[in-house]
Amino acid sequence: MALSHSSRIQRVACATGQVDAFSMLSVRLASADRWSGIRIQRMQAPGPGELPESYLPGHVVAINDRPAPWTAKWIGGPEVRLSGDGRPDAVCVFPALQPYRCSWNTECACTLIELSPELVDDAAGLGTAAHVQLRPGFLDEDDVIPPLAEALLNLATHDDPSSSVLAESLGLALATYLVRQCATIDMRVQRHRGGVEPHTVRLLDQFIDARMDSPMSLHELAEMVGMSVSHFAHSFRQMTGVAPHQYVLRRRIERARNLLADPQLDVADVALRCGFSHQSHFSETFRRVVGATPRQYRVALGVRREPAASQAPAAKQQKTDSFIAESRKNPSRRPC
Repeated sequence: MALSHSSRIQRVACATGQVDAFSMLSVRLASADRWSGIRIQRMQAPGPGELPESYLPGHVVAINDRPAPWTAKWIGGPEVRLSGDGRPDAVCVFPALQPYRCSWNTECACTLIELSPELVDDAAGLGTAAHVQLRPGFLDEDDVIPPLAEALLNLATHDDPSSSVLAESLGLALATYLVRQCATIDMRVQRHRGGVEPHTVRLLDQFIDARMDSPMSLHELAEMVGMSVSHFAHSFRQMTGVAPHQYVLRRRIERARNLLADPQLDVADVALRCGFSHQSHFSETFRRVVGATPRQYRVALGVRREPAASQAPAAKQQKTDSFIAESRKNPSRRPC
């Protein structure tokens, strides 16, 4: 299915103000608007090519997917001209609202991760008081961002609503890392007083249980208790000992354990009721957490899958029809 213009990462032409979703680049994979504050796209472009002077509404990180040197020049204030060395996994940071030009000489492929300014400000602990400004440029031999990008691409590939909290947690981790590496002023992530209390966890349990079969985001969980995303993620881990996405996953698996004890439900039904859109993803996640597949778990419980009540008459009728047909072929089997 084709992505809508607004669901892709966008740039704004400085000369005309026209919004463009990198139309000269083909999109091979995209998360679209599935997550709050973060998007990821895998792009490919023929070479040579050039992006005229433009700016980005959000902070964007570009990661090379194949060897291809390219040049970026940022305009405004001191001019910065940096050339990528073409290495796979080379990382370049494009700050929000800072005009730039970009060119490349050969066919190139890259992954773009867009972080909303609000998410980056939140990661810095600024709230609405100020905005983080990031330094543009290449990060030499960065070993943090490429693995985060691969994890996000994997989540975007599976398109499972249950992965939203994990994806947004990875986005927050990336935003925090950028603040520490690229902020133009000395930014330290603030330590907040107060946080998640036992009654807050109980409130979240009720919310998670009520939304178990639906997607839920880290932003929604934080909003439920009136905290910023970064404050919530940090204090929740301090209170419970696990990250929010791990906690939500545990609740889903605990619900699945209970539902698997019902012989009237098949594994696909259990997966959907626990927020997994694909049975295969549910089975693999259940095996990783519990140590057995859902079917193996049922065998250990002694649960045998029973046909639904609506199927029983049909099965009985089929058995009767088979007996009648066999009796006609073999008269000796007819009842006396």
